[in-house]
Amino acid sequence: MPPVMDIDTVHARLKALGPQINQMMSIAGTTGLSYGVMLRGHVVIKENFGFSDVENQIPPDEGTIFPICSMTKGLVSSVVGMLVDEGKFKFDGLVRDLLPTYRPATKELESSARLSDWMSMQSGTQPYQLWFQSQNNIIFPMEDAMTIINHLQPEADLRASFDYSNWGYEVAAQVIKQSTGRSWDDMLHKRIFEPLGLTRTYARRLDDSTGNVAKAYTVLDNGTPINIRRTPISGATLLGAGGGVHSCIKDLLRLYQEILRSCIDQFQTGRTSTDGSVFKRLTTTMSAHSHLPGPSFRESTYGMGWLRTQLPNQMCKISPNLAVVGDEPILGIGAPSQLLIAHYGSMPGAYCGVNLFPETEAVIVLLSNTTPMCDIADWVIQLITQTLFDFPQKHDYVDWVQRTVDAEKGWYRRTAEELGRRQNPGTKPRPLSEYGGTYICDGKFFKITMLASDTYLEMKFQDLEDEVYYLKHYEHDTFSWLQPRDYFVSRGRWILQHPDYYLIRFCSHEATNQIDRLVWVNDPGVPQGQTFHKQG
Repeated sequence: MPPVMDIDTVHARLKALGPQINQMMSIAGTTGLSYGVMLRGHVVIKENFGFSDVENQIPPDEGTIFPICSMTKGLVSSVVGMLVDEGKFKFDGLVRDLLPTYRPATKELESSARLSDWMSMQSGTQPYQLWFQSQNNIIFPMEDAMTIINHLQPEADLRASFDYSNWGYEVAAQVIKQSTGRSWDDMLHKRIFEPLGLTRTYARRLDDSTGNVAKAYTVLDNGTPINIRRTPISGATLLGAGGGVHSCIKDLLRLYQEILRSCIDQFQTGRTSTDGSVFKRLTTTMSAHSHLPGPSFRESTYGMGWLRTQLPNQMCKISPNLAVVGDEPILGIGAPSQLLIAHYGSMPGAYCGVNLFPETEAVIVLLSNTTPMCDIADWVIQLITQTLFDFPQKHDYVDWVQRTVDAEKGWYRRTAEELGRRQNPGTKPRPLSEYGGTYICDGKFFKITMLASDTYLEMKFQDLEDEVYYLKHYEHDTFSWLQPRDYFVSRGRWILQHPDYYLIRFCSHEATNQIDRLVWVNDPGVPQGQTFHKQG
């Protein structure tokens, strides 16, 4: 068992991290960050760094509201647990029996997929991250939710692997609505936020009058912050149940302390509820359901909206840091093994995370308002964790931040070089006008318009004026929309996509040789790509 820690000693250790955290933020380009730590029900420290509003030099505080992104998933799974406890449905209920409009792409998904499969990332379907684009635009309306779910393509067999996706929580939101007549966000407010007195936590769309809300930023290669539109994701948008809650450090410490208290009690007693707590069935939602990819000597699994990691281990296998650098340090070497239950999240203009340690009754919550040149939440939470427990083997997280930033800055060069190696040089396109027109995907929920003239070709998503991209000829009837990192981040876009993501391939009718469709490989797990058919 980890030793009992003295709160004053822990406070002093964490307080001394300030200069190191500031240095990590400076290297990464993070504009503002807040974190808090609790131990055995007591607040150990609440710290704030940088600015929630760079232009007006306003620092964050414990009440500053940030997106909590995918940390939302664990809260939605708690609502599902309450409804299971009340007999509304079962975790392992077949989705086809819970949702009358559920008609997925494969017979296996239709006949055998359970709600728990979707919530534990085992549906095997593609992540289909096209739902948000530039400046946090959510380009699909809520009414298209089931249409899109029904058109998600398989990447793996059902329950064969862990495949991270937000769509399982849209499925959960649809089940909540179908079984109760109430939206997932209304349930969160009525069943969790209000009973716990969380006055600055919102699943509904933030009101314009709400004060002390962090602005959102991305950062250029030279460290210049760019103010982008704050994410609108909420109960009023598609996929809000996957990441639509906004909150502050003060509220989240109270929330996660109550979840931790209830979790410990229910695992120890075997009961499905805890006296005085709103949380039910945590022994199901917070237990392991799927194994994270990659080898691991100790537990590295996913529940329903919760990661489980037995330390010593790599802490966050879903962080983009691991993909960018190719490695993460082993946290906790030389210390007694302990379980970490956690989740992390990101949207353009936000990185965040929560760590719960049942054996030491410790809580760490971190929020930030920037998409910097690395997942800053991952690295800073690891630093806080190793300092909180005073692990014998310390890692230099300033160095890890620098390594990740250097690797991310090289993303455009690596991607352009890869596309260059595969290119057939010397080919010519057709007259650009032949590519012009409107193309619509199967299911008719996504439209791409090709704007052509004699000298240029541009594509526009969903008829949105701020979703227009210049296309450059790549080879034959294929065009590229790859641009340097600064171009994409200044528009509030994610980068780090696979090379084929930036290629649009036009295809012609076999008999007429006229362009009649385009193919876009927007998910690497679906190598055949998504087909859009030309209209008219």
